[in-house]
Amino acid sequence: MTGVLFFGGLILGLFVSVRLCEMATITLMHPPDGYFADGLRYADSHGRWLTNGEAVPGALRLLTPPLYLLLMVGWVVASLFAITSVARLLSGRAAAD
Repeated sequence: MTGVLFFGGLILGLFVSVRLCEMATITLMHPPDGYFADGLRYADSHGRWLTNGEAVPGALRLLTPPLYLLLMVGWVVASLFAITSVARLLSGRAAAD
C-alpha cells in the first residue's frame, strides 16, 4: 500500500514541479503579473518561447533543470515523511486494537 502511495505521489510531484518551474521562469522574466494576471505560458514543449512571442533567455532555460531537481528531491523527502508518518499512525492504531 505504501508503495502505491509513494508512486502516486511521485507522479503528482512531477506535475507540480514542472508547473512550479514554469511559474518561476516566467515570473523571473516578467513580474508576477506576467504569469498570474497576463496568463503568459510556454508556447512550445521545449520552453524556448512564451505565448506572447518572446524568447526565453538561455540563462533561464539553464536554471530550470536544477530547480526541477531540487523540487523533486524536496517532494520525495516530504512524500516519504508523510507516508511513513501515516504508516506509523495506522500501525499504532492496529496494535492498540
